[in-house]
Amino acid sequence: MALGIRRKLRNTFIAGLLVLIPTAITIYAFYFVFSKLNNLLTLPRLTKIVNLFGLELPASFDIPFLSFFATIILIFLVGLFTTSYVGKKIVESLEKALDKVPLFRTIYQASKNIMEALADPEKNSFRQVVLLEYPRKGIYAVGFVTRDAPAGIDELNKEDHLVNVFVPTAPNPTSGFLVILPKKELLPLNVSVEEGFRLIISAGTISPDDIRVLSSEIGKPESSSSEKTQ
Repeated sequence: MALGIRRKLRNTFIAGLLVLIPTAITIYAFYFVFSKLNNLLTLPRLTKIVNLFGLELPASFDIPFLSFFATIILIFLVGLFTTSYVGKKIVESLEKALDKVPLFRTIYQASKNIMEALADPEKNSFRQVVLLEYPRKGIYAVGFVTRDAPAGIDELNKEDHLVNVFVPTAPNPTSGFLVILPKKELLPLNVSVEEGFRLIISAGTISPDDIRVLSSEIGKPESSSSEKTQ
């Protein structure tokens, strides 16, 4: 009994960290860069920097949201660096170092996998968008088939194969629930994985005009509704 309570408390704590840590790090990193650039890109300092190149700023020089745009450009440049050969090697070294920290390793890898799937939702991480009756009969939730259930769990149902389905929360799809259920209880939709995530992130305010249930086999990726109408 006590062991079960401890395990549940631990899992709940880790689930909270999985949401808070990536979000907090992202917000803090953006704020840190923005605040530093905001302090750096003042008119007097900009004037000195421009004067070093023998130029002068107009007396009425003023660019609204200059620090914000500078932050976006800097993040883009960091992205260019990390996708280069040298950048990839540095990131790999950092990941190897983080991989030696047990709890952080679990949180980091889980968060990274979800973020990679969100960045490129057409990868095989999420195979198909489906509807399922969750959390109870009569209520439908949008989910994403990730893979077949492990063999040991699949043996629990002799009549139909079980599949893993990720049910994300809206509007933050980096958290959610993993449910394992028979394929026959899933209703595949005629939307792409990208459209499915757009539906979740917008809390249903942005969705394809024609969403309908398909009768095709679960697990085979379907074309998006916009592609079918072309």
